[in-house]
Amino acid sequence: MRYVLDHDLHIHTHLSPCSADDRQTPVAILTYGLSSGFRLLCATDHLWPQTPLSLLRTHQPLPQSKHCRFLFGAEVDMDKTDTLSATKEEIESLDFAIISTDHLNLRGYSIDPAVTPGDALSRKTRYKERLHTMLSMDLPFYKTGLPHFTDALACGDEPIRFLTLFSDAELTDIFTKVRDRGMGVELNFMPSRYNAEDLKEVLRPYFIAKNLGCKFFFAGDAHHPEDFRGVIARKMEPVIDLLDLTEDDKFPFVKQMIAEMEK
Repeated sequence: MRYVLDHDLHIHTHLSPCSADDRQTPVAILTYGLSSGFRLLCATDHLWPQTPLSLLRTHQPLPQSKHCRFLFGAEVDMDKTDTLSATKEEIESLDFAIISTDHLNLRGYSIDPAVTPGDALSRKTRYKERLHTMLSMDLPFYKTGLPHFTDALACGDEPIRFLTLFSDAELTDIFTKVRDRGMGVELNFMPSRYNAEDLKEVLRPYFIAKNLGCKFFFAGDAHHPEDFRGVIARKMEPVIDLLDLTEDDKFPFVKQMIAEMEK
């Protein structure tokens, strides 16, 4: 059965500094979910020093609907010392968390430019180290996701070259660990932004992950209400077809959360 698009597990509210949009409220997000026919949503604001968990919890309780479950989560970052912005206990207290190891655009926080320069090879090497460090941690991986693996955040100047530097063997090693930990793989990119050759390179890690048995969830990564427009048609549905995803490829956590709501 073709993958059913029934969720969005990566959405920012106005509490994320990169949003700071008073219109981006939990009510507006739930309205988006209901109008999209989704059964599951998650608020994943950045868990940074300026946005501690206590601040993010001011949204609780999140608005709910009998048609759509709204989870409280966070986007957990990793600093330049490879320390996560949340403890294991804090992550366990969340409904869901995405663990971002690729925010190498945050100079001074996630990366020391004096140690890791901006060229693609240096950034790729550092990102790979951070991934393996995170995957070796003791975390509740069954309710965590690996976000925007092919986004330009890790090396914005040369995103496609950055991806080509990962060999199939290296990607196999990474996604074997992701699978074995039970971590979900986020799908969060717009195919129409790429030409045919570049799109093949963007899809390559996800095909490797799929063939290894990794499971996937979708993310709109909205920061403003305008980001909801066309996200399904442009950012989600095409990827289902490009990767030929079925319900067997869906992250079990998504199925579990929806099944609990339907009891």
